[in-house]
Amino acid sequence: MPEPAGYRVAALYYSLTETAKLCGVDPKRYLREAALAALLEEPIPLPNQLAQPAEG
Repeated sequence: MPEPAGYRVAALYYSLTETAKLCGVDPKRYLREAALAALLEEPIPLPNQLAQPAEG
């Protein structure tokens, strides 16, 4: 299988980081959690799954 083109990888990266920001999750934290889950062959969490519920 050919490697993804650079623009597709960049689009995926930016999409994940911006989605994490919209969910109130630190993008670095999200990428770290997602990479660790992938390495451990566990389900990769979505950014909204790491978001803290709003108090109130």
